Amino acid sequence: MREILLHHFKKYPQMEIEDFIKLLYQSFFKGEHLFTDKEASLKMLEEEINSLDYELPFFIYEDIGFDTIRLNLSAVKANNLPLEEINEWFIKSFTKKRPVKDFKKSLRLLLSLIEKQEIKLDYQTSKEFITNYLKKVKPLSHSTKYKEKYNPHYRIIDKNIMPSYMKDLQFRNYIKNFKQGNRFNIIALDGKAASGKSTITKNLREHNVTIIHMDDFFLPKSLQTKKQLNTLGGNIDIDALKDVLSRLSQNQEIMFQAFNCKTQKYFEKREFVHSLVIIEGVFSYLEDFRRFYKRLIYLDINKQEQKKRLINRNKKLYPKFKKIWLPMEEKYFSKENIILKADLII
Repeated sequence: MREILLHHFKKYPQMEIEDFIKLLYQSFFKGEHLFTDKEASLKMLEEEINSLDYELPFFIYEDIGFDTIRLNLSAVKANNLPLEEINEWFIKSFTKKRPVKDFKKSLRLLLSLIEKQEIKLDYQTSKEFITNYLKKVKPLSHSTKYKEKYNPHYRIIDKNIMPSYMKDLQFRNYIKNFKQGNRFNIIALDGKAASGKSTITKNLREHNVTIIHMDDFFLPKSLQTKKQLNTLGGNIDIDALKDVLSRLSQNQEIMFQAFNCKTQKYFEKREFVHSLVIIEGVFSYLEDFRRFYKRLIYLDINKQEQKKRLINRNKKLYPKFKKIWLPMEEKYFSKENIILKADLII
């Protein structure tokens, strides 16, 4: 939750203490304080949508932690998404009341971030606000400053209820902004194993986007020593990818030696370079590569779904993933604060 709080502070620097508490309340309790009458809920949604000016926002939804998202109603309107379906997600997202003690623990985390000035609010004022709030835990409204600055209009949705096509919509909506004109941009698409990175980029080549996969830069098994694998991105040929990244903006076509993990052999690969290039895969946002990127997109997945997908992908290989690769990824994501550095979380 630390990364989510800091991510929102980075994105919305005018947030006040009540905005952070509201975010935590929503992530823990979702929309349980609202009525669940389907017709009344739909009517309210329609009225709010109709009151909004048309705009094409930078994001469709944003992660607020604990498998919960805020679905941007401006994006719903701009993309003409079906309101009846969205209302269903909203109603189904209501959950049984979670322990208030866990929510209080998250408030202590928030306060510690303020005390360390990782979130730049006045500590004493924030402490007093939280102390008074805990006398009666209840939903809060956004601060006046937040409303004026960011004009929030959204619905709280459980990410597990939201259909998979919304991730694709979020991704494609975001990269549209980088295909305007002929400006050259490279974007990193990082995220946990089995989160859908390869799937989400599958058909982008048809839309004049160059996709380069981190798998092409894996090291052969003979070079994957214990010492090497103990370093961040130790399974990646860092120099080879840095060379490709440095040549990308200079050529309409690029050739490099890609590695095939199954055959453990190299092969020649050619890529036509479009104005938008996406480097897809875990470790794509290692410090060695960051100077080449315009943005970072992070794909998330909960542990239960990740385990299910990895077992379905290759049951025999899962123990190795669990013992070696997943701990390597977690170390990288944690040490490098990848979620915090992300411009978009999907």
